[in-house]
Amino acid sequence: MRSVVVPAASGTVSTNAAITPFSEMAVAAAAKASGGLSAANVSQAKATVQTLLGFDPIAVDVKPLANATTPEQKQMAVLLGSVAQLAAAGSLGCNAGAVDCVVSTLAAATSTTTLKLSTGSTDVSAALQGAVATVLAKPEVQAVVSSAELGVAVANLGCSGTTCAAPAAVESGTATAIASAKSLFNNLRSDWLALFSGGGATASATGAVNQQAFKFRTAMRDVQVPLDVLAKDTSAIIVGIDLYNDYKAGRTTTPNRGKGFGVTPSQLIADPDAISAVGCTLYQDSALTTQASNAGNANFIGCRATYFVSLAGNTTQHWRHGFTLNPGSEAGSFTYATRARRTDFVNGAQVANVALQADGYSGTVTSTTNGDGHVTAVTIKGGLPGAFEQGGSALVNTRHTIDISGTRTISAPKTEAVTINGSLIAYKADGNVEGTLEVKSLTANEFPVSRDANGNFVAPQSPSAVAPAGGDLFTGGGQIVWTTPGAKFDGSLQLTESAWDKSLRSHLPTKLVASGRFSTLDGSNVTEFLTGTLELTVTGYGNYDAGLADSASNTFTTAMSFKGTVTAPQRPTLELTLGTSIGSHQDNVASVNAQYRSFAAGATAPTRVVTLTGSALDTASPVYTLTEAASELTLTWDGSAATIPLRKGGTTIGSLNRGNGLLTFTDQTFVSLDLGF
Repeated sequence: MRSVVVPAASGTVSTNAAITPFSEMAVAAAAKASGGLSAANVSQAKATVQTLLGFDPIAVDVKPLANATTPEQKQMAVLLGSVAQLAAAGSLGCNAGAVDCVVSTLAAATSTTTLKLSTGSTDVSAALQGAVATVLAKPEVQAVVSSAELGVAVANLGCSGTTCAAPAAVESGTATAIASAKSLFNNLRSDWLALFSGGGATASATGAVNQQAFKFRTAMRDVQVPLDVLAKDTSAIIVGIDLYNDYKAGRTTTPNRGKGFGVTPSQLIADPDAISAVGCTLYQDSALTTQASNAGNANFIGCRATYFVSLAGNTTQHWRHGFTLNPGSEAGSFTYATRARRTDFVNGAQVANVALQADGYSGTVTSTTNGDGHVTAVTIKGGLPGAFEQGGSALVNTRHTIDISGTRTISAPKTEAVTINGSLIAYKADGNVEGTLEVKSLTANEFPVSRDANGNFVAPQSPSAVAPAGGDLFTGGGQIVWTTPGAKFDGSLQLTESAWDKSLRSHLPTKLVASGRFSTLDGSNVTEFLTGTLELTVTGYGNYDAGLADSASNTFTTAMSFKGTVTAPQRPTLELTLGTSIGSHQDNVASVNAQYRSFAAGATAPTRVVTLTGSALDTASPVYTLTEAASELTLTWDGSAATIPLRKGGTTIGSLNRGNGLLTFTDQTFVSLDLGF
């Protein structure tokens, strides 16, 4: 393996250079370019590899992961482990254990023009990305570094199209480096001030993205995105029909049933987990006053979907949608009537049932059942009441119309998968459409949970489990489009993994991936200003005891990564990659790994690539490094530094005063980095 250094000055020069598979990639890329190992080709190759990885692999002080302290050292340790992983697995057409073959293939796959690693038909980027994921999944690695700290490298290894274009390197001496730095920072300041502005998304915002965000927020204001309505109301209807079928067939002798415990926003301090999100009871009469006592007099179904529980003195108030289901003459058919209500309880006894809307709404349900009498398919059409604000009691719109179809697969008792598609439309008081939710596909997979002797949820395999407690969300997701007259969101959400804690008393989804496009609408004109993918990953939850206080020895880590594009009319395009993580025992994030690439209008290659890393951010001595790959400019500082040296390679060419934002160069000229935020 080789490394390369281009001396920054004449005479005696002292320098250090790491020799790794990644320095070899830079050397090989430069050597393959026209003109071979020239200073220009070396600068371009280093800029390309540095952009790909998010740090300079030649300047890093290589250490084993256990001894790594800086973000760059940790990233290099994981990447070296990934090379070893490729060799051990016999990847890239190499024999198992042939590290030299893997290194040679990586070098052969690298060029000076693109971040994409490929040779022939072999996608080397994908192989390395997979190896990084394998290494990051190892418990001994997770104890030292989170996946977020490799966010830039992982995102760039997954690049496609123009996002793989390498920046053009700037080869220069000190004088030219100062000119390049001035151009860089002036353009950075111009980019960010053009797109963003202080004060957030307001009517007076000057930043183009802030302006679009204000339009989007205004269009969405006071609109309860009706996923809650869709999920809870349809669940209430299905639970009611299931209960009716079971009771009529003698499979249960209990005329009531609840589902979704502990998920309803509540002001109750004592036992909020006792509240079910939906609940149903069978009645003899249509007024729902007398409970059914046997299968013969179970004539009507009363259900509720509870959205909020509040306290008013000694009165508990449940804010809900109430349903009355009336079985039809044909098997599996029902009609329903529904209204938004507030039900009051004192010491567990109902004292009031207040209609919150003058109008009631109705609809029809057609269901299909399996041999056990459980609903396996359903179609719901009709009206629904207004939606409650998230975590509150106010109705934020007047009504909805629903037209959905769903299927339900039951693989075992309390283990099922539900898939829904269709639409839900929200209306204002004046009858105009407030928003339309198009559900292209929505899936929820449940698994069984139990309760212990104290009524707490536990895993069925827990030694303290005494009775089944129904089902709980395990994984799920879907694709939706939410449109208002002035804005649109088109995206997907996936919960793909889930885990119990060490005590088997707490369950948590451990991987969430959300992606989508945010746009503002003006008649037929659509302005997309943000598109991206957000991923949240929880590690270490299986070794965490939710019943004990969080500490350095009892913790789990949540890592967040984002990759997306910010655009605005007549402005440069910014591609953003961000990774950060936080331990459950920490008040602040522990690290950050970010990269932003700026594209001029019509450009296929980035004009600037800026990378920021930060470590020990949850301590009194955080350390940050900001680099620009093409010009080899670097700022490194700790949290207490009043001034920050600006370096071109190993040469100091200026100093940034953090107090006033002035960057003064060695030739006594300066630029302002104050963004005015």
